[in-house]
Amino acid sequence: MSETGMEKPDLEEGQSIDVADLLERLPLAHGMIFAEIFAKRGFSTIPVARLLQGTGTVFALEEQGEDLSEMRSSLDSEGLTGWVIPVECKGSSFPMPDTSVDLVTWAGSFGTTEGPSEYLKEVYRILRPQGLLVLVDELDGLTDAKDVATAAGFDLAEEWAIFEGHYTLVLQRPSN
Repeated sequence: MSETGMEKPDLEEGQSIDVADLLERLPLAHGMIFAEIFAKRGFSTIPVARLLQGTGTVFALEEQGEDLSEMRSSLDSEGLTGWVIPVECKGSSFPMPDTSVDLVTWAGSFGTTEGPSEYLKEVYRILRPQGLLVLVDELDGLTDAKDVATAAGFDLAEEWAIFEGHYTLVLQRPSN
């Protein structure tokens, strides 16, 4: 699913990553349930919502405050209000049912998030068995990300080198 004709959002200001490269590799399917955590800028939320519009469910998880307002503003400006469900989180607690999501993305903040293992436990909880977490961040945090993800119960399904200076880990919740 790559012919999106979309403008590529920035991962962080001054750090442009072409999300189309990521979208080409994601196992997107009609009817799937997708979530992005720390979705303030809509790195993957906006393009995935455009692709799944009307055929899947897209959640944008963000903490309350300024980041939540920025996310809602991005959805409004992109005409995606109503197609994307903003979810207000309190810290590492996601108000979503267990095993309810097929695919989660987390881009650009794993290495700077306080207590990332608590967030990974929540992602694990909301993912369906065999569900995937795609984690993108700066390359210098790769070893730590693998260690923390493994400790949280994830299996490393794949590792992609698609963004210069960044790792992309595809982590899977086991089926048991």
